[in-house]
Amino acid sequence: MRVLNCFKKYWLWLALAFLLLYLIMLLSFGGDKWRSIEADVASSVTKELTQAGYQWPEIQTKDRGRDVLISGIAPSDAARDAVIQLAGSTTDQRGHTVASSVTWAGKVSPPIILKAPKFAVDINPQQVVLSGELANQNQIDDLLRSANQQFGADRIVNRLKVGKNLKVMDRMSQLFNGFGVGEAKLNFEGQKLTLNGITSSEKLKIEAGQLMASKLGKAYEIANAIRVIKPTPVIEKAPVINDVPVVNNICQNDLSSLMDRSTILFASSQARIKQQSYAVLDQVGAVLKQCPDAFVEVVGHTDSTGKRYNNLVLSEKRAQAVVNYLVLKGANKEHLSASGMGSTQPIADNKTPTGRAKNRRIEFTIK
Repeated sequence: MRVLNCFKKYWLWLALAFLLLYLIMLLSFGGDKWRSIEADVASSVTKELTQAGYQWPEIQTKDRGRDVLISGIAPSDAARDAVIQLAGSTTDQRGHTVASSVTWAGKVSPPIILKAPKFAVDINPQQVVLSGELANQNQIDDLLRSANQQFGADRIVNRLKVGKNLKVMDRMSQLFNGFGVGEAKLNFEGQKLTLNGITSSEKLKIEAGQLMASKLGKAYEIANAIRVIKPTPVIEKAPVINDVPVVNNICQNDLSSLMDRSTILFASSQARIKQQSYAVLDQVGAVLKQCPDAFVEVVGHTDSTGKRYNNLVLSEKRAQAVVNYLVLKGANKEHLSASGMGSTQPIADNKTPTGRAKNRRIEFTIK
């Protein structure tokens, strides 16, 4: 009897062991199956979102079965809602919805507030400087293209940069076409343009403002602060004579007389013409119009201060600045040339301030 009871207990424990082993195998197989299902769900949803252009969502299904958890930083509320909807409607090859539910656990980034761009255009007879920030490189390229067409690529100095979170400005590609003010500064700030500079007549000032208004449209406010400085009229005028040498001689006399009583001033050690000399140069331009067939050499001179080579370079640059101004005012570029003599041809004593001032001069020679 005792042996029988032991035998029964042995088979009972053996049955329980086999049952436990069966349950372990069943749970293991079922777990692997759920892992496979979770991986398939995550793969299908990720593929669907990627094809739709959403790269930022992070999909999690581990230990969630068919419940999809979405995290990440959405760029907007609309993007978040679109991702949730797309994940919930993703289907497998048989057309069955793969996710039983979709849970959002991510964040939405704050909206980006675009700022108004700020940039300036500084125009003078020597160069045109563009500085500031625009929304993108295409905007900068459009502005440079217009500046090159109107002012010439050799005069353009580009200091523009691409800024962050800036609004895109319209009408940049043809902005400067037809702009005829020789000395001006354009300050753009958002939807406002401030025009500063100098011109020779009220008509040119008004035309400059109207031109910018037509280029930019009604959305822009334009403040026209251009100053009008009328040139001093030339008293001596060459008579209308068909003999070209005689006309040229008269023009040479007029130019020499004008320079005897006037001086073209430059910024110290620079080739930038001072504003108070524009009226003198306008008179020079008026004389040149009376002898259109003449070839004129503009010669720059300096005093003896500084190094000889530097003075030679500076004198030529100043002569070229005068040529650029005259061309801007309508003179024939093909009939003008620039050269520099530095301090090699003084007309006064360089030991005195008065003498040095006389030696710093521009001469016009009709060939």
